[in-house]
Amino acid sequence: MHRFGVPRVPASTIRESIVNALVHRDYSENGPVAVQLSDIALRVASPGGFPPGITLRNFLDDSKPRSPILAEAFKRAGIVDRAGRGIREMYVQLLRNGRGAPDYSATNEHAVVVSISTSDADLEIARFVLEYEERNNRVLLLPQLQILHELKVMRPETTGELVAALTESESTIRTHLARLIEMGLVESRGPGRNRRHHLTAAFYRLAQSSEYVRLQDTDPIQQEHMVLSYVDKFGSITRAKTAELCHLSPGQARTVLKRLTDAGELDLRGEKRGAHYVRRSQHK
Repeated sequence: MHRFGVPRVPASTIRESIVNALVHRDYSENGPVAVQLSDIALRVASPGGFPPGITLRNFLDDSKPRSPILAEAFKRAGIVDRAGRGIREMYVQLLRNGRGAPDYSATNEHAVVVSISTSDADLEIARFVLEYEERNNRVLLLPQLQILHELKVMRPETTGELVAALTESESTIRTHLARLIEMGLVESRGPGRNRRHHLTAAFYRLAQSSEYVRLQDTDPIQQEHMVLSYVDKFGSITRAKTAELCHLSPGQARTVLKRLTDAGELDLRGEKRGAHYVRRSQHK
């Protein structure tokens, strides 16, 4: 058990979004750099579109400041850590903290506009990422964070669907998917192009969610098998969770659990609100 803070917007992201606007804006255009903060988003807009050669497809990897001298001055002053890495670092920090990526969709030829959500973070994915990184003493890379967030939001997706949703090449997605599978963070099911990817049981166990059992590629699952699969993955199950998992009423859930208890598959532990069922073989 440990606590960690999730800021509305990481301080480094605030700094980078404003610095990028000041360094990369078109100073031949009239108008100020505008910074707006609300309960919904932090919005930063700067005059002039992207520098020549920079688009929404390549701005994460390519950097072409309009004024290299100004960019170098900000770097020497210690305001930015590494020239050309600011936007990518913004993505990493936001995704690591359970927030969506910066939104540049309002950008046009007259202005670069970035909107960063200040609404509630996805604490489940933030906790999952933090615990993995602390346990393994390693930091997840941006494409890996993007894949985890996409699978959390959209549930199982094919490689093609991930490529279409993310700003990375197919070869990059395939490379990082393979790495995430090796790391035990993603599972894949199905053949060929229909092969779909989803988060592992470790995530759903941490989130205390029954979704993992529903993701299994099996024939229509009988109620008893669904309950036993859940117990095998998460250690125990309650009557309320059984009702949710099998889409049953509380009375029907009680009947399913009684059948499994009478069959010697489960044992009842605890009383009233603390009542839960575990595998009998674990407590012989």
